[in-house]
This record gives sequence, C-alpha cells and structure tokens, in this order.
Amino acid sequence: MLKIKDLSYDEIDKLDKTKTVVLVTVGPIEVHGTHLPIGNDILWAESLRDFAINFLERHSLIPLVYPTIPIGAQTLWTEKGFGIGKYTLFKILKSVINQLNTLGFNRIILFNVHGGPDHIIAIKKAKKVAQKLGITIFSTLEVIVKMGLMESKFNGVDLREDLHAGYMETSIGMYKYPQKVTSVNNNKQISRINPLNNLILKLLLPIRYYLDKIRGIPYDYKIYKVLGKFCVSKPKPLYTGFPYMANPKDGKILTQRIEKYIGDEISKRFLTPTVPI
Repeated sequence: MLKIKDLSYDEIDKLDKTKTVVLVTVGPIEVHGTHLPIGNDILWAESLRDFAINFLERHSLIPLVYPTIPIGAQTLWTEKGFGIGKYTLFKILKSVINQLNTLGFNRIILFNVHGGPDHIIAIKKAKKVAQKLGITIFSTLEVIVKMGLMESKFNGVDLREDLHAGYMETSIGMYKYPQKVTSVNNNKQISRINPLNNLILKLLLPIRYYLDKIRGIPYDYKIYKVLGKFCVSKPKPLYTGFPYMANPKDGKILTQRIEKYIGDEISKRFLTPTVPI
C-alpha cells in the first residue's frame, strides 16, 4: 500500500499504472444520533478502504491511497453538520479525477457511504467525467445499494426504515470501531419516516429527477427513490431507525456481506480484461 501524499513526483511517475488502483475516500462530518461519532461516514468508508487495500494486495495490485476528503453534500440537519452544495462537491471530485488522470492513473474506487441524494448526484456526475476520460471507476455505496440491503429486512429489522445512524450503521460501528460507539441503549425512541412527508416526497421526486436530467445530471431513478427518503427523517432524535437493536455480531455479518460484494466488484472491474465502465 502506498500513500500518494508520501511520494515524490518521480516516484509517482514510475508507478506501474496498469497495476495501480487509486482509493479515494469521501464523506461528511454530520450528526449521527448521540451514539455514533460525527465522522461515522468517514470511519465506515475508511474501514471499507482498508478491506480493499488487503484485497488488492492479495491479487498483486498496488493500492494507492489518496487523502480522505472530509466533506459531503446534503448532510442531515445542516445546522449540526458541515455540508456543502452538490456542485461544489462535484467540482472538487472533478478536480481530483482530472489530476489523477494527468498523472496517468485510470483506475479509481470512491469509498463513500453517505446517502444524501445531492451527495450521490455529485459522485454520479464526477463518475461520468471519469468515464469520458477512459477511467474505470465505481463507488462503494453503489455496490451496497445493488445488494438490495436498503430495501430488505435483516434479522427482523426493516432496513427501509433504518436510514441514518440506525441498526445497520450502529451494528457495523460496534464491530469495526466499538470504542467510538456510546449510549446505544439510550436511543430506544422509535424514529420512522413520516408517512405524509414520504407521500409528498414521492410526488416531488419525479419533478426533481427530470429537472436534474434536463440540467445534465446522470442519475439512477431507482437509487434516487431509495435514498430520497433520507431527507424527510425527523430532526429528533437525530437518527432514523433502530440503533438500540444493534449488536456487533450482526455488524460482523453485515460487514462481511458488504466486503464480499466490494471484492466481487473489484474483481469484475480490475482483475478481468474489460473496457472502462
């Protein structure tokens, strides 16, 4: 594993670009209840990055770590977060991608678990830029969504209602970084999506989708519907879902499933002959 910040220009120039995969982590600082750290999206994404580092090295590829970008668009309850606009985030990611392309890199993984729709729009748009440059790229949240986790039940928990700092995120945190998870048992207030707000959202989503489409923003409408519910979560108790049901055992199972899918995606993209996707 190499860190790009530690290398000289000559060292970067001499890297075998056909075997190098650049790992870029991006995630916001935002409130995650009272039981998870405000940097939870970064901690989780970096844990997935660490898995990818080991996976790539086992397959004789070179993981090149780009410094974590600790920002995100559409953070929950922005007065308690550090969110930026989606176009600002897009410009930052576009700049990073262009710089990496100039240096000769054509394989990138974006490690992201933040589900704010505007955040995902920025990543989708940045991915489109990378594709036009001939770069093979994917983001980890896309993989998680494709798994169907966000539209399923797991051990009796409806993950469709578990959208932010709930059972899944908390379980994974208890497994991956338990020392940073606190007061889970104090969060027993059931926090669900408001049905009326959800109905209004469903009516507005097509309008938002087509306006973005007219503005040239590539987006998957199915993903938009799933992630869009996130924006109508109740502002209190600062989470949506069931964190009090979380446990490290389930966190381990969820982590292993997600890592398997990410490993499969890496194999598909970087270990078999393919054209840029």
